[in-house]
Amino acid sequence: MNSLRALRTVGWIASGVALLGGSLFAGFLSALVRQRRLESRDRKTISTDGPPTVGRIEELARAVAQLEKRLDTNGVASCLNLVLERVEKLERCVEQLAGEMPSLPPIDQVLAAVEQMVAAKISGLDERLGDQVQAIELLRNATAQTDLLLQKLIQAVEELADQAGDRRSGSPSQTTGPSVSGGHPGDRDYPVA
Repeated sequence: MNSLRALRTVGWIASGVALLGGSLFAGFLSALVRQRRLESRDRKTISTDGPPTVGRIEELARAVAQLEKRLDTNGVASCLNLVLERVEKLERCVEQLAGEMPSLPPIDQVLAAVEQMVAAKISGLDERLGDQVQAIELLRNATAQTDLLLQKLIQAVEELADQAGDRRSGSPSQTTGPSVSGGHPGDRDYPVA
């Protein structure tokens, strides 16, 4: 895999160098052809025009020399090498990042895991809800029993109050004082203070 990338990189470099070299060669040829055309034309005009044409030729010669300096092959090669090094460094960084990236599970597995978590939560909520329903039923039963016992207590207190009121108002046969009984045969009478 790495050798394939290396070959691909070398191929790109070679094609870039070939393209750059070809364009440089075409540029040099074009400059030479232009220079020869100018020289032949200037030779014709030198004889007729004189010194102004010579100045033009010198100006063109300086321009060609400047172009040759700009197209220094060593400078282009060093720039090309710098660019290639940077591209290789970027390729290594991309490969490293691709290797470090964790693989993601398929969407079906993710959905199954989420479904299991939701099912567990819902079953827990169902259990809690069932417990609360049972607690509410127990509370209702306890409340109903409390109400029943409270009604019996109120009824017993009212009966005691009625009996105590009847004994105070009309029974002269008792010498020991008023007493309270449950009203049932065999109940004991309790004295009222």
